[in-house]
Amino acid sequence: MKTNVEINEKLLQDAMMLSGAKTAEEVINKALDHLIYKLALKKLEAARGPELWQGDLEQMRGNTNNQGE
Repeated sequence: MKTNVEINEKLLQDAMMLSGAKTAEEVINKALDHLIYKLALKKLEAARGPELWQGDLEQMRGNTNNQGE
């Protein structure tokens, strides 16, 4: 897709230097990919809920085999 946008030249140069991108197109695509990744990760974290599960998996599975005894 072709589009015309005004981009802050200093930000673009910094992004190209730090990312190793050779072209403006490459750095923009990398930036979009990173943005999508971060937003998707944020959604997954929100869906997981605020607390980690706490419990005994062996007990939940009904494993009563006491190893080492």
